[in-house]
Amino acid sequence: MDDRSPDRMQGVRRLKLAAEVALEQGRDKHAYKFLEDALQMLGPHYTLPGAMDDTRIGHLAAQDLHRRGDVRRAAEWLMTVLTTRLRLLGLGEQKAGRQCPSCGATNPEGDPFCGQCGSPMGMQTEAPAPRSATVMCPQCGRAVPLGKKFCAWCGTPRA
Repeated sequence: MDDRSPDRMQGVRRLKLAAEVALEQGRDKHAYKFLEDALQMLGPHYTLPGAMDDTRIGHLAAQDLHRRGDVRRAAEWLMTVLTTRLRLLGLGEQKAGRQCPSCGATNPEGDPFCGQCGSPMGMQTEAPAPRSATVMCPQCGRAVPLGKKFCAWCGTPRA
């Protein structure tokens, strides 16, 4: 079977949905297992050199949290990793947002700077929703989602 076959991708999406339901119901161990299985289905050959480094690190962090017994946070990290990998592969849900006038990347509504190239996006209208699986900007201290190269608030390259 082709690794990008519709059946395989449907299976990945079903596992992701099962994990979302399990997390809502407080069945953290089940959610973690569903997400591990979904990532396994994507396989190691679904890597994009450089762009996937953050998801590899996120996956390792989730495994470490799981070993320490924090299964809930581990499952939340894996959900972010899976969602990011699917989006980077062009297989995930596309989020609404504005296009950067410089590079064309889609950014969340309200971000004053592009998360991909750091260019100004225009007037800030409201604060963006909180994000999980982030790193702190070294300049302004705000959260920068994994996968973004620049802070959406000040335009500083991510550390």
